[in-house]
Amino acid sequence: RPKVVIHTAGLTNIENCEKNPSLANMINVNFSLNVAKACKELNITLVHISTDHLFYNQGSYIKEENEVNPINVYGQSKADAEIKILKINPKALVIRTNFFGWGPFHKLSFSDKILESLSFNKSINLFDDVFFTPILIEELANIVHDLVKANASGIFNVAGNQRISKFDFGVKLAEKFNYDYKLIKQDKLKNNSKLVKRPFDMSLSIEKSEKFLGKKYGSIDENINKLFNQKEDKIANKLKPYTPYGKHHIDKEDISSVAKTLSSGWLTQGKTIDEFEEKFASYVGAKYAVAVSNCSSGLHIATGAAGLGKGDLMITSSVTFVASANAAIHNNADICFTDIDSDNINMSITSLEDKVKSNNNAKIIMPVHFGGYPCDMKLIKSISEKNGLHVIEDAAHALGAKYFDGTKVGSCAHSLMTVFSFHPVKTITLGEGGMITTNNEKMYRRLLKLRSHGINKLDDNHINLEYSKEGNIKNPWYYEMQELGYNFRITDIQCALGISQLKKIDKFISKRRELACKYDEAFKDLNNIKLIQPEKNNFSAHHLYIIKIDFKKIQMSRAELMNCLKNVGIGSQVHYIPLPVHPYYRNLNFDTSDYPNAMKYYEEALSIPLFFDLTIDQHNYIINTIKNYIG
Repeated sequence: RPKVVIHTAGLTNIENCEKNPSLANMINVNFSLNVAKACKELNITLVHISTDHLFYNQGSYIKEENEVNPINVYGQSKADAEIKILKINPKALVIRTNFFGWGPFHKLSFSDKILESLSFNKSINLFDDVFFTPILIEELANIVHDLVKANASGIFNVAGNQRISKFDFGVKLAEKFNYDYKLIKQDKLKNNSKLVKRPFDMSLSIEKSEKFLGKKYGSIDENINKLFNQKEDKIANKLKPYTPYGKHHIDKEDISSVAKTLSSGWLTQGKTIDEFEEKFASYVGAKYAVAVSNCSSGLHIATGAAGLGKGDLMITSSVTFVASANAAIHNNADICFTDIDSDNINMSITSLEDKVKSNNNAKIIMPVHFGGYPCDMKLIKSISEKNGLHVIEDAAHALGAKYFDGTKVGSCAHSLMTVFSFHPVKTITLGEGGMITTNNEKMYRRLLKLRSHGINKLDDNHINLEYSKEGNIKNPWYYEMQELGYNFRITDIQCALGISQLKKIDKFISKRRELACKYDEAFKDLNNIKLIQPEKNNFSAHHLYIIKIDFKKIQMSRAELMNCLKNVGIGSQVHYIPLPVHPYYRNLNFDTSDYPNAMKYYEEALSIPLFFDLTIDQHNYIINTIKNYIG
């Protein structure tokens, strides 16, 4: 039961209204009338925001009592709404206005469009023969509330106190925001015959509302100064919320699942972990799954369980997160990097073959399914079998992805083990966590030990028989640390979330695929953008969406572009800095010139937002903004 309803919704695009008159009538008239009826029946004060688009060639400073004569469908629908609203609800307050200000992220206001073009150093055409009386939306809001408090009803003009052309308004904005006003080009409505007809003069007289309230409204310059100060006060950023490059999705079912576990009495090392492991193994099609504290710890003990140690060498991609390579270093082994395939950013098969031939001590190949797109595992398996090597897949990005034969990544059909991540930006999240899958029972048992301090698990035999039994009876308290392991355990709390998240994984993947396809379609014909993984949509988990940009060609550095995107509420990232670039690995005598494809990719790569909760409006805003900058 609100005291006041301020009705601002409407179909305001003039061209859309002209093409869809029935839609314009439904939204601008019928919907508004329903609001008016509801407010009348519940005795709620109604403020209906109308328009200045109701008059055609009536001269300057149009008063409330002037007869309306709209020239297009939009104006007619707004005029019809005013008449019907006041007929059914005479106490309603109808506001005719034309406002400017910081709009929401999905819909640029008139002033937003001007400032955005100028900020891109792009020219914009504005009419010098169309006049209006714009008011800052903050001023409009304050005046509307003053009118409500004064029990105003009927039609009131609430606008600026100065008649100005669209062109001159744009110049004033440019001068205040220190942009090049010469980018604003004079145009005339009368020369644009293809546009839907619209008024040449929409200037509203504010004599009635100023007299009613006993106050004078601010000038156009004062309003523009306030707009500028709002930007400095970060109001604009609040209206355009920040969209990160990746984000988790948590719903009521997830919260309920965690809450249930919190009250169960088991917070760690309980049955919920076993249940999650079983469900996960079933989903990917593997025999065994071992949940761990994070993907990095999973890579660490997976390589250790496979016997990687001092004197051995592991081969992985040069473009991946540091955890992939660090797994070898943590096991006192050596590391070797392949170059990448420029099209899919995965490990280059040609480079892999060269590294295997030139390194007799190679023991493990760790392919990385970059961005969720699967490596050619049949070829990699063939290379490993010919040379007696183990394959451990880094599938941190690839939960839900499929190999080219249709089986799921994680089934270990082409590898000894596969390792996944549950970081918040991944396909599903546990807050943090990882999983190792395998079809090898020996590896499974060893992973369980390494996860928990090297202590024996399941029915593993004890070594110290004199301590483990009294006669023929096993001592129920007894356990043994049989090798040096780690505390890489996960909690029941996390696994409860994982069980709930796993139920939604197909929905997550489907939405990511849909968004990725739309990006592909939007960017495919742009000369300054190159797409990666062209066949990814049938097989990828779509963890990342990455575009390659020729920054020299667009005359903007990557840092400048990322900062510009950040300033308009769009997050971006670089995945990843090639491993040979990092000081630690450079100190191990890796030379970046040995990885030309990786370095070329690194010069051009930019990750843009892709996650389940990304809305259509956010997605369109991201596409249009990127097109404006680099299209």
